[in-house]
Amino acid sequence: MAFCDRRPDALKAFIATCEYDRPKGRVCDMIKQIKVPAGDRVLLLASDIVYAQRREWCGATYRQLSLSLIRNRHYYSYDPQDKPSLIIWICGGAFSEQNRNVWVPEMTYYAKRGYSVALIDYSVNQRMRYPQLLIDIKEAIRYLRAHADELAIDADRIAIMGESAGGFLAALAALTNGMQEFDTGTNLDCSSDVQAVIPFYMPVDVHEDSAEAAHSKPMLTYEVVNSLPNLLDLVRPGCPPFLMFHGMADAIVSCQASRALHDALVAKENEADLYLIEEANHGDCHFIQPEIKERVLEFLRRHGI
Repeated sequence: MAFCDRRPDALKAFIATCEYDRPKGRVCDMIKQIKVPAGDRVLLLASDIVYAQRREWCGATYRQLSLSLIRNRHYYSYDPQDKPSLIIWICGGAFSEQNRNVWVPEMTYYAKRGYSVALIDYSVNQRMRYPQLLIDIKEAIRYLRAHADELAIDADRIAIMGESAGGFLAALAALTNGMQEFDTGTNLDCSSDVQAVIPFYMPVDVHEDSAEAAHSKPMLTYEVVNSLPNLLDLVRPGCPPFLMFHGMADAIVSCQASRALHDALVAKENEADLYLIEEANHGDCHFIQPEIKERVLEFLRRHGI
């Protein structure tokens, strides 16, 4: 019986061209020596680091609060052993839902450029009231500082970023630097202060009868929304530097919200930059373009982060 070669024709053709050097009738030399610059570092993701627990169900159960960390590998002797600055990212979700890992792909941009990035959980449920969300975020910051050596991060250079409701919480964490009444839980010997804040398309006063309130309240009780503070009331001298981005076509949170916070910060002699993005809607693709990310990096470097 004749042998039937069932290999695809494309594979046969590839083998025919690669296996033999037909003019000389010899096997081709497929060993190549090349030099590759060791530019990019190896990034790793730790996706389930528990930083706190919250009691629920009449105190009978516990809910974990976790964070994910994108960082350089620090394992082999030839891995870089430095401690990069840290960016903390807070996901939005109208104060009713959040998933810290959905932004991991975009955050690798900053990790590839020398930063560690922590993406953190915070409490979202119908019984949640302010200041629980803020307490969660500050506990995550303290955890990261307390474990800075283990996680190979620079505890003195931390910036916080967030989008939409997460941008509100990032700004809230920065505006309450030094307010110890919001520091409860673990690692209380560590500071929860941040050195810079970068909110994207955030609400400022969710009590207003605005598109943001209409967007949030069907998913939340009115009590949850009404428990949140107006960020303008927290502005004071000595706030960390702000870099804000907002779309001029935002149909959920008017860009006037970020403009109002910018003006209030400047009036108290704080540093605040605001970029209004033409034609950009809420959470639009404009905000993840390299031009925006490079402005973020320039801002961080300018402030030693």
